[in-house]
Formats: sequence, C-alpha cells, structure tokens
Amino acid sequence: MPGYADNAEFLAAAQRFVDALLRAALARRASAGASGVLEEAAAALAQPRPLPDAALRRAYSELFARGASGETPPFHALCELLELGPFARFCALLALCSALDGRYEAAYAALSFGGAQAEPTLGVALELYAFLEKPDLAEAAELFADERSGAAYAFARPAQTGPRAVLRLGEKARLLALGSAALSPAAARYAAALPPDGAPLPYGLAEKRLPELLLRLLDGPRNAVVQLVGPRGSGRTRTLRHFCAESGLGLLAVDCPRVFSSGEDLATLAAALAAEALLGGSLLLLYALDEGGDEAGRIRLCEELSRRLKVVLLAAEDVQRLPRALQTLRVDFPAPSARLARSIWEDELRARPREPLSPRELADKYPLPPGQVREVLDRAELEAALHGETRLSRSRIVASVRGGAARTLEGQARRINAFYTWEDLVVSSDTLRELRLFADRVRLRARVMEDWNFQSRLAYGRAVSALFYGVPGTGKTMAAQVLAHDLDLDLYRVDLSQILNKYVGETEKNLGRIFDAAAGCGGILFFDEADALFAKRTEIADSKDKYANAETAFLLQKIEEFDGLVILATNLAYNFDDAFKRRINYMVRFSVPDEEQRRELWEKVFPPETRAGERLDLDFLAENFEFTGSTIKSIAVSAAYMAASDGGEIEMRHVIRALKHEVQKSGGLLIKSKLREYDVE
Repeated sequence: MPGYADNAEFLAAAQRFVDALLRAALARRASAGASGVLEEAAAALAQPRPLPDAALRRAYSELFARGASGETPPFHALCELLELGPFARFCALLALCSALDGRYEAAYAALSFGGAQAEPTLGVALELYAFLEKPDLAEAAELFADERSGAAYAFARPAQTGPRAVLRLGEKARLLALGSAALSPAAARYAAALPPDGAPLPYGLAEKRLPELLLRLLDGPRNAVVQLVGPRGSGRTRTLRHFCAESGLGLLAVDCPRVFSSGEDLATLAAALAAEALLGGSLLLLYALDEGGDEAGRIRLCEELSRRLKVVLLAAEDVQRLPRALQTLRVDFPAPSARLARSIWEDELRARPREPLSPRELADKYPLPPGQVREVLDRAELEAALHGETRLSRSRIVASVRGGAARTLEGQARRINAFYTWEDLVVSSDTLRELRLFADRVRLRARVMEDWNFQSRLAYGRAVSALFYGVPGTGKTMAAQVLAHDLDLDLYRVDLSQILNKYVGETEKNLGRIFDAAAGCGGILFFDEADALFAKRTEIADSKDKYANAETAFLLQKIEEFDGLVILATNLAYNFDDAFKRRINYMVRFSVPDEEQRRELWEKVFPPETRAGERLDLDFLAENFEFTGSTIKSIAVSAAYMAASDGGEIEMRHVIRALKHEVQKSGGLLIKSKLREYDVE
C-alpha cells in the first residue's frame, strides 16, 4: 500500500476516519433513543450513513499502516517519540482532528455529558474506541496520572479528571503533528532556539570532557543539572552549539530573568519548556539564572525541569547552590589567561582595519573572553563609522571597553574621573613606597605570572589587592585615583548602599554580583569607606557576629578568586584580623601629615593662578594647625570664595576665617592665642 504523499494527505485521511467514527456513534445513540440534537450533529458531518464496525476498524488500521510504507507522517513520529499506547494514540488522533476542524463541535457536544463540551473528552473517547476494540480501562485511567509520561507531553493538562477530562493536544505536540518546527507560544515567550554551529572552536574553548559528559548523561539512568560556570562571553553557548551540530540535537536557550519577572507559575512554565525541549529534540539551557528571581525560585525552576528532562544545562557566572537531591555537575569556562587574552585580541583585530596599536597592551589591561572582545570591537567599529573614521583607534577601543563596563556595573559601582598624579599626592615616604610597589605589581603582572609562569605556583587568581587605612582625610581616595591615572585604568567606586542588606546571605550575593560584573573590566574596584561592610571577625557571641564573619569570609574568597585589581579603604585599621591581612597584597597606612607634609599640602592646594602662596604665611599654618589634607583643601576653597566675595585676592584673613569655620563645623575648639597676629573676627 503506497505511503502518503505528504502530511496533508494523512490529515485528510484522519479526518475522514473521524467523520465516519462520529457518524457511527451518533447513529448508535439515535437508535437507542433518537433526539433532534443527535440528528443535527450527524447532519453536520460529510456523509449521513454510518459505516459498520468492521469498516471502521479497517479504516483505522489503514490509517497507520499506510504511513509505515512511505514517508512517516509527523503524527506517527510524535506517537513513537512519546511511546503512546494504543488508546493514548487514539485519543491524540481525536484531539488533533478536533483542533483542525470546527465541524466536530456539534458531534462532541451531543455525545458529551450534559451536551456542553464541544471537544472530545475521555468518556467520549472510550465510547468511540469501543467501535475498534475493547478499551483498556487501566491505560485510560493512567492517561493523566503521571506528569512525566508520554501522554503528559502529548496532551494539555485537563481542568477536570475522569470521564469529563478534555482531550486537547499540548501546544508543542499539536505543532509537531501538523509538521511545524516552530516554538510553541508558551515557550517562545521565554526561550529562543539557537542554531547549531559546526565551525571549529577557537582558543581551545571545547571543554574536553563536556561532549562525553553530555552523551553519557543523556543515556544514563539519572537526570542531572550541568552548571557551565564562567564569565559572559567565555564560550559556553558557542561550545554547546558546536556539540549540537555534531550530535544532531537542538539548543533551546531560556531567558531566566524574563521567566522570573513574568510571575507565571513555575511548574506550569517548566512543563511547557520541558515539552518544547523534549519534543523538539533540544538541550535546554537556562541562561543568566543568577540574574533573576530569588534563590527559592531558582531552585524550584531547576527542580521542576530536572524532574522532566535527562539533562538541564545552566549557564551562570558563579556556581548556583542547588539541593543535594539533584545530581549536579560543574564544568568551568574560566576567564582567559594573559597569554590566551593576547591571542584573542590579536585574532579579533587581525581582519579589522585599524591604526597601529598593541594587542598585547590591550590584552594585559583588558583580559576579556572572546565574546566580550568581539562585542567591544563591534561597538568601537560602529562608533568609528558614525564619526566618519575608516580605521579603529586605541581610543575608540578603550572607550568601548569602558562603556561596556559602565553598563555591566550600573547600579553597583560608579566610575570616578581619576585626574590626580603622583605630584599631587602628599604622603609619607613609607606610604609612597607601598603605592609604587602596587603600581609596579600591576604593570609587571603579565610578565611574572605568564612569561615566568608564576601562575603555576598560585592556587588562586592573579588579583592585586591593597588595603588603605588611616584617619579620614589623609589621602586614601586620592591615592586610588593617582594609581588609576598612572596605570591608565578606570576607577570604579562601589556603592555600598546597594550592597548592604539586613537579610541573611543577601550581602554576599550582592558582593558576588559586583566581582562577577567587574571581571575583565580592566579597572580598579574601589571599596571606599568600607568600615561598615568589612567588620572585624570576632568570636561568635550571637547570630549577628556569625553572619558578619560569613560576609567577611566571603569577601576574602572573592578577592582571592578575582583576577583584577581591588582597593579597600577604611578609617579603622583594627577592623581587620590577621587572616584578612594575609590575603591582601599591600597594607598601606595613611597617617596624619607632619609639619613638613602640611607645608607641602598648603603650598599645593592653591592653584598657581591665585598666586596665594606669595601672600600667605604657609609656615605659620603648617606649624600651628595639625590638619589633614582634606581639611586643608576645604579651608582653601572656602577662603577663595570669601576673597572672591570681597572682590580681592586670597589673603591670610580669608584663610583664618575659613579655618575658624572649619573648626567650628567639626565641633572642635580653637585656641585664640594660636592665631597670634592673624586673629580676625
């Protein structure tokens, strides 16, 4: 018997069979007590005379036998994929034809309980199936009992159970039966199909054990969650697309922030996503799971999907805490080493018209993964084109890096314009030496770690960290700006108000997001006035001490794992214990300036244009008033405004008035005899 020419021919044959079956059922009901409703329903079908039972059985058998000898209709493939039993397959055929043609509504309404249901129900299906063979009541009873059975993926979950349960194909099953490869509407709201890509993987991105691991899990006895951990652009999706090209699978990427912001029931949504992945022959990838929802919601989504799918892939920048009941595996996609970063920048720049520039310099400052390098260069090229430039310049590339970092760190850290130089900084010789060592360590990091291979001797990342401590106003923030300016790096001040959270564990999550966002930004992460965050680790006296210790320990862990630059500034040096100090590269003390340093501060605080230094007694000011650099700056600015208001130049009387105001503002006492001949009202 020849096969069907196409799916349309099969669907037409299926509808002819359902027409005949319904006519037979209506005729049998009419013979038992005809009613006008039954006659009207029969009249709506193509032929008025019903076929005998034997003809119906033969037509049903041919419906599937013909498909086996030719092109397999999508409906047959769906039944095989879901391993539907005879009765479940029959119910799916009724549901498919009902979705195709509204002519059946009157017939089903006439046959259903109460005449109110215009779609096939489980009770009506049992009655109709009896024309073909004796129904298996056990199979019928189990049709909707197991939410992980093939029938659960074939049918939409009915609102009622028992004979009144409506037989309606699920969205994905209906599309497949009609021969469509489109995503179901429920899945398309939150997911996108990523095309396979069999092109060779660059930069050694192919995690050697990932393909073997996935194949083993897909054939294994237990369901599993595989966490792909690494920064954005590190090649996780690219590697999966390559695997899918070789294995013949698809890849479905789920936008997790959109899922959690939708407010939909996670169990229902997970069922739709699982159906899309399973019936579409795709791996399911939860993308940016760590960027949306709370921990309970993330766990619930993973649990719901893992119950239904052999493998659930999870892409995140940090490991997600999941219940032990879930079989969880981790595959790392680390940030590139300095040597690999150079190769990435060289390769990505090679085909782009550009001015002379050093890929090595860019790589050492911005060790970005491949995807982020491409984004940076694409943005830079677009910006160059908008300004009529035909070649990429270093300034365009750096601006693109900074723009991307600013967007990534938005709401968590703010870029500070670092314009101070070493000449502006007035600190002790010991402090200056430590700052110079910090700068040298940053400049020579690639040489020591990569060229001399000291990275093979270190268990953690290549972070360069420093703790600036000392009383307020002694130059800690200025020193951070001096280092950023000297190293030609951006300085990002962390907004502590966005980090601190009274709820247990939330502060650690916020810290984790900041370090993840700052990875590869090529800047300095600056925690200014961080006393409230980095509390001293003490013996645990109560629950607050316990959680404060946990936050500090987490901070140490993130600094050790970080591959960038971190500066912490605090006014309270004793807030840090020995374990903390061992994990910080440089402990830099900023002391109150001595008389010589105060003289230098007074001399530098007035711009040359004011020529104030020629008229002021700077020696007197430095000798008699033990001010910090920030206080001296405040006095100088106030004196300048007073002089401008008087319409003259800055004189000692303006400085003394400003000095009195500053002391009064801070709640201090000023001994008048110290002012000597400069005392003014």
